[in-house]
Order: sequence, then C-alpha cells, then structure tokens
Amino acid sequence: MWLWLLLSLPVLSPSANAQRPAHVDTALTYFGRKEVEQENHGPDIEKFLASVGLEEGYPYCAAFVSYCLEQPQKDIQLPRVRSALSTDFITDRSIDAKKVLRGQVTVPAGAIHIMPKGETGSGHTGFVLKKWTGATGLVIDANTSTGLEGTSERNGQGVWIRQRQIYSSCYFCIKEFTLVRYED
Repeated sequence: MWLWLLLSLPVLSPSANAQRPAHVDTALTYFGRKEVEQENHGPDIEKFLASVGLEEGYPYCAAFVSYCLEQPQKDIQLPRVRSALSTDFITDRSIDAKKVLRGQVTVPAGAIHIMPKGETGSGHTGFVLKKWTGATGLVIDANTSTGLEGTSERNGQGVWIRQRQIYSSCYFCIKEFTLVRYED
C-alpha cells in the first residue's frame, strides 16, 4: 500500500515532469531499485560507484548524486564536484538548513541535501523532490531504506523517496542544501 501512496504523489506524476530538473528525473528512474545479494552491491550501485572511480562495496549515496548530475543532456554549472563523499557537496554557496527551518529561505526542487555525521567528514546526501520551506521536505536518496515498517537507515537497501526533517540541533541530520544550477 505504501508504494501506491508514494507513486500517487503529485511530484511523481508525468505532469510534474515539466517543473522537475533533469537530474531529478534521472534519480526518479532509479526509485525502488535495491541492493542485490549483499550490502552495497548490484548493477545500479556498480554504475553509481563507477561514476566516481570506485568499485562495488562502498556506500553509494553521494555516488548516486554524482551519477545523476552527469546524466542530463544540459551541462550543470554548479556544483562541479563529483564525489563519493557527501560532505564534498557542501560549498561556500550552500544554504544553512536552519534558515530553511525558520522559513527564511525556500529550497527549490533539485537541490542537494547534505547530512554530515558530526565532524567526521562522512554523512548522507540526496535530492530535494519539491520546493522546501520549514521543517519537513520530500527527498530521493540512495543507500537508504524505505523508512517504513521499522527498517533501519544505517545500511540502506536502495533508492527511496523519504520525508526528511530538519532539526535545530543534532549529530546526524540535514545541515546544508546546495543548489544545482544548469548552464544557460
């Protein structure tokens, strides 16, 4: 039943296609794809990791972001980074999530959300699916779980749409958003 609910979301409908950035359309084509046989393995995961020069077996959320940014027919001006490390997507132009939480800034569809894990340099990342202002937003992430039925997110099983929350203070949560800009 939850799959039907997700697929019925207006953001996933073909009519929403005109408002979505091309890299988000790419990301959505992988919705529901899962790891195969073992953690961080499978044909799609192999493709994502290869896009950043890695073999299967590594965490792949940032590689998924990098892969999706490379697929559109238009050139992406920002961000230029392609990495398997989520915190590499934080730039001097990134938006502090607290400003979004307070309603001072609206993040557009296609922005990259970044969840650093404390000061470790590791973390998690994915794409914002629709305009986000306030505490809660809709994203598509790889190397995550469905978030349903008590599944752990620690070792994700695939590419899923998630509802994410911004907290004013936390160790591992959304702290930054980086906008994606296409060249004219």
